[in-house]
Amino acid sequence: MLWTASAYLLRHNKLHWICTVPAMFMTCVVISFLLSSPTLGAGLNMTVSTIAGVVSTTVIAALIITKTKGR
Repeated sequence: MLWTASAYLLRHNKLHWICTVPAMFMTCVVISFLLSSPTLGAGLNMTVSTIAGVVSTTVIAALIITKTKGR
């Protein structure tokens, strides 16, 4: 929902950072948890899963911003 609201605000030239920053935080936390959890996810080392969470969050945010901004 946060990413959808962020894309909507960005599309209508409003202040989107109010939704983008919490969306980035939540995405990073969820991806890191899923990669580090041995029962629910991949069971990776916490350092590796945190780095993967930050990188994937950055990629997702860049895609949302570049795809939505021109419309």
